[in-house]
Amino acid sequence: MTFDYYVPAVALGRIDTSDLPDIATELVANGYDSPAFVQLAGVLPGERTVWEIDEMWKRGVSELGHEVPTRRDAALQLRRYYAARVVAGELAPADGASEIVHLSHAVDTFSNDREWAGDGFGIAKLYGLFYKYDDVPEGDRRMPAEIDEAIRVECARLAQMPDGVI
Repeated sequence: MTFDYYVPAVALGRIDTSDLPDIATELVANGYDSPAFVQLAGVLPGERTVWEIDEMWKRGVSELGHEVPTRRDAALQLRRYYAARVVAGELAPADGASEIVHLSHAVDTFSNDREWAGDGFGIAKLYGLFYKYDDVPEGDRRMPAEIDEAIRVECARLAQMPDGVI
């Protein structure tokens, strides 16, 4: 994983605070050198409170010139992250679509939907494509390939969207 994944994933609670020392160790080893991350990397289990670990994480993110995102901004950043991984061929289209659809559930974007499920998170088309897999007849190999390609195209669009844009 990368810094671009970890920061929003932590903000969404997708990563346990107890895992942050190991993540800080990985980040420091990969050149994300901040005094707070170095300190966090040396924390042993039970040595610090959850609050202290969380504060060290936030300080480390800040020392690298970034802000800890809000839940909604974190979800948008992860939407772009997963979409880019699909486009790069690092993540299967069905898996990437699943991650993105579940992100929308995690931040309750449904209250922002206007006409279609997912449109409040900018993923109405992807949402429909993801659930289209449910309609694939057993043994059909053509339809899943077509869905995969449509998901790749939609992920290319999502991967190009700037932060904060729905």
